[in-house]
Amino acid sequence: MNEQYATLITELNRRITLGEAQELLSSSQIKEQAEGTVVLSQGGAATASPVLFLLTGKLEVFMKSEGKTQVLSKVDPGNFLGAQAVLGISSNASVRTGETSVMLEWSLPTFRNLLLHNPSLSEKVLGKSLPSGV
Repeated sequence: MNEQYATLITELNRRITLGEAQELLSSSQIKEQAEGTVVLSQGGAATASPVLFLLTGKLEVFMKSEGKTQVLSKVDPGNFLGAQAVLGISSNASVRTGETSVMLEWSLPTFRNLLLHNPSLSEKVLGKSLPSGV
């Protein structure tokens, strides 16, 4: 199964090599989440947030304000979320599953260690995920 996921990662995010995909898989947990599950919370401490990579399904980035929920964007497979926490930046929105979704999940210390030992992967991950702020 991991070999299939490694291939899927490289197909979803063409910047990541097969070797990097295998390294990502070896240090992560594979999680399946039901529709409507909040996987990242707005304003949560950067040090407590997981880092995610969406393999299958859809995610919705949303904010709650004055009792109303506003969907800001939808996230397709192949994207990292929460990677900015490596730099101490908290999420400015929440993220929930828009349908049953499968994702890779890392604790912040594990993900930080992974990036420190692989500068090429670090550039690919942080360069792609920082503009979104999620």
